[in-house]
Amino acid sequence: MANLRETPTWETGIYQLETSDPVMGGENGIDNRAPRQLANRTLWLKTELAKAVESIGRNQTLAEQQFALKTTQLSAGSGLTGGGVLRDHLTLSLGTPSKISATSTNTAAGNTHSHEIDKASTTVAGIVQLVNNLTAGGANKALTAEQGKILAESIATAVSGSFPNRGALGNRDLNDLKADENTGVWYQSANTSATTARHYPVTKAGTLLVLPAAYKGQQIYIPFDEPVVYHRNTGAQSENHAYRAWRKIGDDKLGNSGPQTFNGDLTIAPPPTPANRWPAVFFQVANGVWRMEFNPDSNNDTEGSIRFNFVFQQQGKKAVYLSLPAVSAAGEKVAYQRWVEEKIGQSFTGTLSGTGWTKLPNGLILQWGQTPLVFDDRTADITFPIAFPTACFGVQLTEDEKRTHSANASHVVAKELSRTKFTFYHNSTLAVSTSCWWFAIGN
Repeated sequence: MANLRETPTWETGIYQLETSDPVMGGENGIDNRAPRQLANRTLWLKTELAKAVESIGRNQTLAEQQFALKTTQLSAGSGLTGGGVLRDHLTLSLGTPSKISATSTNTAAGNTHSHEIDKASTTVAGIVQLVNNLTAGGANKALTAEQGKILAESIATAVSGSFPNRGALGNRDLNDLKADENTGVWYQSANTSATTARHYPVTKAGTLLVLPAAYKGQQIYIPFDEPVVYHRNTGAQSENHAYRAWRKIGDDKLGNSGPQTFNGDLTIAPPPTPANRWPAVFFQVANGVWRMEFNPDSNNDTEGSIRFNFVFQQQGKKAVYLSLPAVSAAGEKVAYQRWVEEKIGQSFTGTLSGTGWTKLPNGLILQWGQTPLVFDDRTADITFPIAFPTACFGVQLTEDEKRTHSANASHVVAKELSRTKFTFYHNSTLAVSTSCWWFAIGN
């Protein structure tokens, strides 16, 4: 007799024999279906139970390895306090640490502990020793606040009269550099950075001084390659304390050499000694010195005292004076060539031609001309170029052609003189004609 073939399968149901089922044995007989299903279930349960027992064993081992029993006894280690069994809700506490000093080490002993602190150096942050003086050395020591205060006060006293070096200007706009935050010495090393757009007085590298002032400061700029100084200051609050225009210092003073322009009045005071020395202005030339000198005793109330001279002095030789006449208190006029020519031209009016006239500054009038040819014992009326305002004083005749020879003679006469004309009369022993140049004077 064989046993039923079993498989570890969970059968969802057990077959119920019916009254109509035939009796049939064997492996696949209907009578063995229900027992085989029960056997399959039993084998499945056995297999699963074995797995569970094995898992429980593994979990127990794991639990024993990872979890402590409530009855486990715990003791406080070094540096800690407390201890006991787990079921008593024990407490472990950190012990009170020992005082840390410069010589402390990393230790834990009994119910306390301590730590070691790095010693400070130039490369390591750590504990330092305070020094309460300004003479001790050492790279691992520090000043006390008291000595720091003394040092700060000493530095402030030392630099109170100094001027800080601010460094390079770079691309800064000079209008932005106002006192007091920018007070000090600045420099510009590049001509290309010294632009008018950045409000430099000249497009040259140089040195800038920013100075404190009543408003927002003053600036002084010195170009690197010329001995000149530019200055400007800030305006009042109504001007928003903006910088005003640059001004070249020394523009209002004469230098020692070179072309210069001077605007304004120049006053030269007389030398203090000797008292009677004439004050002078000197002009150096190649072979000597010209000077223009003035009488120190010039006075409107003293006749002849208003005088000045031009003097040329060559070394080793006698001075040459151009002494001008004294100027009267009423003043004088100096006549120069063009003025004289113009005045003479205005005074001597007239026409300079073959028949013409001229009027002298004193009113005397001179007129001249030529008569026509007049035959013997004939006359001709000659009209003056202009009428004499008052009278004609006389007329002189000069015969143009010689008509007098041997016992014969010609006579010419100017008669019937008036302010506007005269009558020319010719008389000769010969039957000839003649003419004359005439010259009349009057006023």
